This record gives sequence, structure tokens and C-alpha cells, in this order.
Amino acid sequence: MTVLNFLTLFTAIANLTLGIIVFSQDNRKPLYRSFFIFSVIDAIWAYTNFHFHLWPSFFIFQSQYSFGGAVLIVALVWILYLTEDRLSRVKLFAIYLLSLLIFSLPYIDGIIIKGLIPAKNNQFDFITGPGFYYYGSFLILYLIYLLYKLSSGFRHASGIKRMQLRYVLFGISIFSFITILFGVILPLFNINPVVAYDAQSSIIWVALTAYAIIAHQLFDIRVIIKKTLEYSGLLAFTIGVYSLIVFLFSHIFGNNNFLSTFIAASLIAFGFDPIRKYLTNVTDKYLFKGEYDAQSVLTQLSQKLSDSVDITQANQSLVTLIKSQMRLTHAAVVTFATEEDKTVAVKNITQDGYANPVDLQQILPEGAVIQQFVHQPRVILTELTRQQCDTNTLDPTTKQICELLLVDLDKVGAAIALPILVNKRAIGMFLVGEKLSGDVFTKEEVEFLTIVSNQTANAIEKARFWEEDQMKSEFVSIASHELLTPTAAMKGYLSMILDDNMGQVDDTARRYLTKVAQSSDRLAQLVEELLNVSRIESGRVKINNRPFSLIDSVQKAVEELQLKAKEKTLDLAFISPTTPLPPVFADPDHVYRVLINLIGNSIKYTARGWVRCFVTQYDQKQLLFTITDSGLGIPEENLPHLFEKFYRADRKDIAGIQGTGLGLYISKKIVELMGGQMWVESTVGKGTTFYFTVPIQQPGDHATTIEPQPVQQSTSQLTRR
Repeated sequence: MTVLNFLTLFTAIANLTLGIIVFSQDNRKPLYRSFFIFSVIDAIWAYTNFHFHLWPSFFIFQSQYSFGGAVLIVALVWILYLTEDRLSRVKLFAIYLLSLLIFSLPYIDGIIIKGLIPAKNNQFDFITGPGFYYYGSFLILYLIYLLYKLSSGFRHASGIKRMQLRYVLFGISIFSFITILFGVILPLFNINPVVAYDAQSSIIWVALTAYAIIAHQLFDIRVIIKKTLEYSGLLAFTIGVYSLIVFLFSHIFGNNNFLSTFIAASLIAFGFDPIRKYLTNVTDKYLFKGEYDAQSVLTQLSQKLSDSVDITQANQSLVTLIKSQMRLTHAAVVTFATEEDKTVAVKNITQDGYANPVDLQQILPEGAVIQQFVHQPRVILTELTRQQCDTNTLDPTTKQICELLLVDLDKVGAAIALPILVNKRAIGMFLVGEKLSGDVFTKEEVEFLTIVSNQTANAIEKARFWEEDQMKSEFVSIASHELLTPTAAMKGYLSMILDDNMGQVDDTARRYLTKVAQSSDRLAQLVEELLNVSRIESGRVKINNRPFSLIDSVQKAVEELQLKAKEKTLDLAFISPTTPLPPVFADPDHVYRVLINLIGNSIKYTARGWVRCFVTQYDQKQLLFTITDSGLGIPEENLPHLFEKFYRADRKDIAGIQGTGLGLYISKKIVELMGGQMWVESTVGKGTTFYFTVPIQQPGDHATTIEPQPVQQSTSQLTRR
């Protein structure tokens, strides 16, 4: 087998493989089906050329002209689909009927080809028949029409479609020129050597079409060329090994078909997988060197977004990471607010890579892209939109909307625009620029960007909640400070009025004033708790850690609250530890407030019975405070929310008990700021037990002041009744 013959065989295999893979991707599309038919006929045509030079016969020679002519006729079908011409069933039937006629004519003896004449060097000349001139002239005219259709489509195309047609047009032009030259023109001038240059020239078409697939996604599957090369390489390996073994054995050991076949099969079996892996690595290296690991990018993005509580920060993390990983010219995120009447206000624009960021300021709320997302959110591919606008099937209104979309997309340089949705409502859009490589976006990449857009929506919504919470906290802080002074004044004046030394107050007035004083106390407590929440969340709580006795603090808190317990006839007691315990290292004032809150809560929610306090050693580094009661208990469904801000369970049995829902939230935060933990266990009807730990003083611990960072909200915090 000569190198020329091997190239012809490779051409046949490459054409057939390419056609099969394209067909397997989506056999419902007319373009894919017609391309498959063309590839099969082209492959058979190349194979007849290969077969003729090994086993020449007149029938095989006739087949060369039959399949060669049919290739040109059938090519028109997929080229028309590619240029987006509409094909009626009648036109399609006519093309295939014509190809059948062209296919049949060479088999009629004497009309197109009369016979073969042996020539030098195992070559052949052939004798043309009377119809050959008409046959050849028709194919030349048909070829001119084919090239005209491609050229016309190329002139009217734009963007990616124009790039696709450029390479296809160039490849088919070379292929067709060589085919007509050696198959028609030279025989017309009685230059009739039978050579395979016409069939082999289709490898040029295969190569250029393959490049269009790689670089410009002709069939939306860049993997086609990768698989084609892999399968062709494996086939070449199999044929090469088998041929080499058979050749060597026939020359060394004579005809030993069984042994040669066995050794060849063994080598192929052992070498198949390593060769496949090698080909996979090579094709990945050269065809997909700009690829990225989508799962890895999503993991990185998820981590960055989870760490962001600011909308601008979250958006910047997104555009920077995606632009870098996908190798984009630029990317941007635009967030906006949509009112119930569908009016829109742009809130934030974050970009990376724009040469002139001012271009993004041209995004208007009433613009076509934003309005599209507000009313009918969907992914917009600029190139696809351009192709749709160029068709003649759109009604005037739809065409106008399409053109307005293109104008807006071109202004901001977006290859893809994706809506950012929360509960099917657009809160922003993600603008993606072109790839630096010039490649188009695959279906998988569009799906990947859609996932990214969804992740961004969650991050933006989380950041928006955080900002709203910050605004609420700021308002609470300001309002609390403003309430502090008049509340203190009210308490002072009421105290003086109720003091008998200031004058006599009749019993009715005293009764009302006492209620006002109690309400004033509750208001003062609420203001103080709101201020504590504000201090905690803004990072303004100072922790003055020093060594002290937790046992002494508990005893003091129990003594202070004994009066309240006796008012409810409750048995409040501190069970002292039986063995000495080391001092703790924390802020004694904050610990005391936590103790007062927990013990006071147990008294408040225990109607009868007892309240017990304990201090034990939790581990080598912490002491454990425990308070348990015989109170109402807490339903299991309320436990996950117990330490949330402003949380109060909706229960009839505690409806009359006053509370702000802030005490446990503040206590848990304070304990955590001091390095401890707080948790709760409860059974309805049997009581509740609260625990918190305090660090034990370690060697080298000295009095320190800690100013913690702002506390971020967590949806996983436990909370109280």
C-alpha cells in the first residue's frame, strides 16, 4: 500500500467518522441528517478510489464517477440548510432524485465511460462515452451554482455564521476544483489517467470543516474533531499493527496465519487502551487547552460568594473569577429593583475588563434588554438573536424588538446576557463578553453560566438582606440612643413622685403611676437590650477578660434574684460543687449579666416548683454553668429558633409573660465573644436546662481587653422561648 493509497483510506475513514458523530449528536435536525448523508457518500467515493488502486475493475471505476457525481448533488442540501435557506419537500425530493440520476448514469455501459486501458506503472487510462461531455458540463454548472449559493450566504451572513461559511466555502472550493479538474476537465481534453487526487482532495474539505467546528462551533460540538482523531488513530493503530505482524511472519516464518493473528490480536488488545489515553491527552492538549474545570470554578465561586455580605463585593467576585477562568474580554453584573408596576431602577453596576466602563452607563431601565428580563426572563445569545433578526419570518413588532435588543447588546459588548432571578423575578442581569480565543459558547457553557447566574442571585439576595439588616440595626441604634435620655428622665420623675418625701399622692393616682413606672422600667430594659444588640452587631462590645471565680458570680446572681423567686413561691438554689474549681478567664460583668438573664428567664417561665444552678468542670479548658427548672418546657419545633433575635414562641401558655425576645440572643453572643458556647435542652411539661461554658484561666493569662469584629448573622443559630 502506497502513501497515496493510505491517505485515500484515511480520507474515507475521516469523512465517515465525522458524519456518524455529527448524526449521533442530534439526528432530528435537517442540517445534521443531510450532512451525515453527504459524509457517507463522500466516504464511499473515497473508498472506491482506494479499492480501485488495489483491485482494479471496471465496475469500481464506474462507482467512482457515480459516487463522485452524487457527492456534489447531495452537498447542496446541507449547504442550503447551513445558509438557512428554507427547503420545501418538493425541492428536497428534486435534489435527491437528481442525485439518483447522476449516480445511475455512469453504470450504463458506453454512455459516460466506455472502458479502461492499461497504462504504464500499473496505471489506467479510460475511454469516455458520448454522454461524458454533457455529464461533465452539467457537473461544472452545478458546481458553479453550489459555489454561488455558498458565496451568497457568506455575503449576507455576519458574526459566527460568516466565519463558519468562510472556511466551508474555502474548503469546498478547493475540493470541487480538484475534483472537476481531474474527473471532468482533463478527460474532456483526452488527458485520461485514473488518479485518486479528486477523492483525496476531500481531505482538504474535511480539515477546513473540522477547523470550523473547532474554532467556530459549526455543529455546536467541538468534541467531534477530538473523537474523529481518536477513532481514526485507533483504527490506524489496529490496521498498522495487524499488517506489520502479518508482513513479518509471512517473510520470516512463511504462512502461519493462526500465530500471526494471535500475536497481532494480543498486541492490539494490550496497546489499545494506552494508545486511546495517549490520543485523548494529545487532543485535549491541543484542541481544548483553553478549557476549565466547571465544577472547580463553581466551588471557587460558591466560596467567594458565601464570604461576601456586600452586593458590590459579591458581584466583583463573580465577574473577576468568570472573566479569568473562561478567558473573556469582559464581564459585568447589573442589579436593579423592580416595582409591582414593572418600573425598574438600576441599583449597581459591577464590571471587569471593559476598556471604557462608561459604556455600561448606557444601560437604561427602559432599555430592551432590561425590559426583556423584567417581562419575559430568558437567556439571550447575541449571535442567535442576530440570526433571528435577519430572517424574513418575523412580524414587524417582533423584528423591531429583536433589533432593539441587538442595539443594547452591542452597546455593552455582550455575547450572552443572562437574567438573575429570585422567585422568577429579575433582580439583575449578567453580561458576558466574547472569548479571547474567538470561539463561540457551547451549549454546556451556556448551562454553566446559567448555574453561575443562579448562584449569583442567591448571593445578591443574601447581601441585600444583610444590608437591610444593617440599616435596621443602625436605625435601632439611633432610635435607642434617642430614647435613652427621655426614658431615664421618666424613671427619675416617677421615682420622685412616688417617693412620699415629695408629697402625698392619693391611692388611685399611686396605683396608676406605679403601672406607668413598671412600663417605664420595661421600656428602659428594651432600650438597653436594643443598644446591646447594636453594640454586638457593630463590633462595639468590649470584653475585659480577667481571672475570677464563677462560683462567686453565680452565688451573687442567685441571691439577687431570690426575692423574685419567693414572690412565685419557687425554690431557687445554687448547688455548690463538692470539689474546688479553678478560676475562669472572662469578663465578670458580662458573665454576671448572662447569669441574671438565664436565672431570671427560668423564674419567669416556671409557674411552680424549683430552679437549680450548678457549676462543674466541662473539660480541662472550660467550666460549665447549668441551670435547670421544673417549668413549662419548650416544644421541639421551637428549639432551633430559640436564640434568634426578637423570637418569641406563639404559645397560649406564655402569652401573658412579658419579654423582648432579645435576652437569649444577647447572652449567647456575649458567651461566644468570650470563647464559650451556649445550648439548651428541654421537654414540654418537664422543664428546661440551659448550659454555657466559660474558659478556665490558663498559665500566662493576664487581664486583656478584646474588641471583636462585627457579628454576622447565621441562619443556623439556636434560640429561646
